[in-house]
Amino acid sequence: MTQKLVNIGIQLIPLNNDSNYELIDHAILLIKKHNFKTVVTPFETVVECTYENGMILLKEINELCSTYTELTWLLNIRIHSKAGFDVTMESKTQKHL
Repeated sequence: MTQKLVNIGIQLIPLNNDSNYELIDHAILLIKKHNFKTVVTPFETVVECTYENGMILLKEINELCSTYTELTWLLNIRIHSKAGFDVTMESKTQKHL
């Protein structure tokens, strides 16, 4: 069975950390190490990958956050998927470029 592509919007919100951007920057570096198609915005990072690889990535981000002692965080995710078909960023944005 071929794994289909999904889009995953990832928003990391550190709640009680003076170095909020440092943690977010580390999470973005972790995302980029996977070499998924990625778009970084001021509010979230969107990746295009298989659902299975996305779940591995989310686990890694959560584990990264756990290395920051005394930290509480929110990890908001949105997944756009379609049964039997790839969901690509271009299919949604190409007409606007």
